Amino acid sequence: MKSLHLLMFITTIVISENCFSQPVTIKIYPEIEQQKIVSMGGNYCQANYTDNAWDAVGEVTLREFKPSHVRLALPLQFRGQDYETYKGGRINEQPVIVTLHETMKRMKDEFGVSSFTISVWRVADELVENPERDNKRRIKYDKYDEVIDMIMPFALQKFRTGC
Repeated sequence: MKSLHLLMFITTIVISENCFSQPVTIKIYPEIEQQKIVSMGGNYCQANYTDNAWDAVGEVTLREFKPSHVRLALPLQFRGQDYETYKGGRINEQPVIVTLHETMKRMKDEFGVSSFTISVWRVADELVENPERDNKRRIKYDKYDEVIDMIMPFALQKFRTGC
């Protein structure tokens, strides 16, 4: 039985290698300079998936790669909470948003991040045309003002704190 499994495993590898893989060659010519990379960026989306915007992997990338430009997720929907409890200026009172503010300050102060892009990745069901979807949700045109009313307090707090 073991030899049959081994034979099937080897056959699978041989077939996979011969039928599906394509040889790839990457050549690097350091003497040919097309463009100069002056900075790196990164996506830091933990606030969208967890209760804390900071994470260990993000910290390592900040320390090792020193990105000057980062993109962060600004969630505008919170699990287990009614939209009425956090809409508008109350967005900044949400614990994950508090950690997002702290994360941005830490990124700037400790890691030298100079440019932040904030992306809204999730909004309350009441604000979208297709709440049954998990992705590609479209904000209703008549709800744009409500979304802006949550983004603005977040942005104003960043402006006031200098981050």
